[in-house]
Amino acid sequence: MNLSELARKLKITTEELKEKLPELGFDIGKKAIKIDENQTAKIIQKFKEEKRKKLLEEKIEKFKNIDLKNKVKKEENKDSDNNENENKIFIGDSIIVSKLAEKMNVSVVKIISELMKNGIVANLNQAIDFDTASIIAEELGYSLELKKIDNNSLIENNLKDDLKELIEKNNEDFCLERPPVVVVMGHVDHGKTKLLDTISDTNKMKGESGGITQHIGAFQIEKNDRKLTFIDTPGHEAFQSMRARGGEVADVAILIIAANDSLKAQTLEAIKIIQEEKLPFIVAINKTDLPDANIDKVKNDLSEINLTPEDWGGDTICVPISALKGIGINELLDVLFLVSDIYKEKLNCNSSGPAMATVIESHLDENEGSKATVIIQTGTLRKGDYVLIDNIEGKIKSLKNDKNEFIDEAKPGDPVIISGLRGLPNSGDILQVINNKKELRKKIKDYAKKAEKLNSNVSVKSLNKENNEGQNITSLNLIIKSDFLGSKEALTDSLEKINKIPNLKINIIKNDVGSVTEGDVLLAEDTKSIILGFGVHVGNLASMIARDKDIVIKTSKVIYELIDFVYQEIEKLVPPEIKMNVFAKAKVLKVFSSGKKQIFGCLIDSGFVKKGDKFYLKRNDEIIAFGNVKSLKIEKKEQEKVEPGNECGILSNIDVRILEGDLLEFYEELEIAYKIERK
Repeated sequence: MNLSELARKLKITTEELKEKLPELGFDIGKKAIKIDENQTAKIIQKFKEEKRKKLLEEKIEKFKNIDLKNKVKKEENKDSDNNENENKIFIGDSIIVSKLAEKMNVSVVKIISELMKNGIVANLNQAIDFDTASIIAEELGYSLELKKIDNNSLIENNLKDDLKELIEKNNEDFCLERPPVVVVMGHVDHGKTKLLDTISDTNKMKGESGGITQHIGAFQIEKNDRKLTFIDTPGHEAFQSMRARGGEVADVAILIIAANDSLKAQTLEAIKIIQEEKLPFIVAINKTDLPDANIDKVKNDLSEINLTPEDWGGDTICVPISALKGIGINELLDVLFLVSDIYKEKLNCNSSGPAMATVIESHLDENEGSKATVIIQTGTLRKGDYVLIDNIEGKIKSLKNDKNEFIDEAKPGDPVIISGLRGLPNSGDILQVINNKKELRKKIKDYAKKAEKLNSNVSVKSLNKENNEGQNITSLNLIIKSDFLGSKEALTDSLEKINKIPNLKINIIKNDVGSVTEGDVLLAEDTKSIILGFGVHVGNLASMIARDKDIVIKTSKVIYELIDFVYQEIEKLVPPEIKMNVFAKAKVLKVFSSGKKQIFGCLIDSGFVKKGDKFYLKRNDEIIAFGNVKSLKIEKKEQEKVEPGNECGILSNIDVRILEGDLLEFYEELEIAYKIERK
């Protein structure tokens, strides 16, 4: 294409185009008249991106400066506050136009029209990113919040709708009442695992690395001929998304708060998840046996965030407990049953139909292959059933209950570990039993097509595909092997924090579940990567090759040990900062000799001056030369050090002729090792 034709297409002059192209990274030469087809397409795309980026920046700035007064009014007015919550929409990094219109309950034409006003042309099946969607939503009176979703989220959402419809249908037919599913949430070290340990009479805490729960587990208890199913959500801050998933499948929540620590960051995060999921909940005030326990402070702090305790005239049920000593546990369980009874219509289900279940966790077992922990939502899951989880199929080879006992079937509300899957499902995925093989094959094909279509529309951001050309970036290549999918996700999310720091980059070359193999080590050699192993085994051959090729393999069963290790490794790669520390100052009083080696007398104004010290010479407040002290004398007597307030003679090699009245500033160069601020 001719350069002039391209300029007309971009609606700028040829001269402007020539000036702009080098800025965008296109070197076509000063005398170029034509541009080849491939480069033309790239230039047009780049111009579109630049224009769109500029429009977005202007709009985002406007979006960030929303009138705070309106927010205050909405908080003060309950009806307005409810309306605001209704107008809040959660989406992922990107969303299809038609799906956004559906979520906002407006016509697709309206969305497309608003996009065009902002210089963006998109059809109803095209994906737009979060920033663009936020601008459109704001102009239509909605507020968007970022919620991480998987590429197959549309399929997952459809399945959740199917599950909801099936449960509602079963509710009409009413067969039985399943056990309520209880999730325990709260701040790290406030006693979640100890509480569950006491309830289940198993010492789970000893089995958790670092005393922190690192996988979602589930178990069931029976009291007074009634059952409760508990989900144990991880406590470390890296497992935020896993905690959120714990809230998705639960019927009621226990918010645990230490009486000696009150509300903390993860407590508030747990409250947010509970409120978003509209879960009924009970506050368990733990560690009441400690001498510094302050139950009233906990209740007061809850009141300040509009969660007034029942005995203070509010609606929030608070139960004082000591998980360590077993105090108040029976009362807590009784309250759980009472709260569940209020919402018992949600627990109606059908145990006779094909099962649908929610995946809590999955991992790769070296002996049994892919395994998943699921909670049955409706129907009965049996050994030998054909199941489908998104596009992962399988035949149930074995079922194990929470006591690790083999069973033949699982009823609604039961937590069960299944094997026989041909892949690893994600936490939160929906399992469905499809024993008709023809229907199973059809669904697999349908889901594959939907996933392919979705992936073709959605731009998936990855840690190692960003363009860093022309930037001074320190990067570290990693190969990650994890024991569970949830662990893999949690570790990746934690490492993404480093990518938000300017000029630092983590490139994840491979992120997989399973043991560290010789193939991983050879890949690490080719890509100059470090291998991280989270709760996994390193094969003997892999260890031998790693030693031979000097490949670093860091393994741990505690996530924050691996995260700290990565921080330390990337800190080593960043060159230290050189700082100049001025420790002494002097004024030249008299010059005795000139030349390459000059002798002059001076007064030490501040600091100690020693033989061998470096200095720079300042004249008229400007540095004009550098030198160092070769000899230091007071009244012809050699000195190693001269204190402030003394006059002395200095011999120095310096290129510039020293004059009376010149100033000397003595300095040292300090290397400051780079440290990443941990948040």
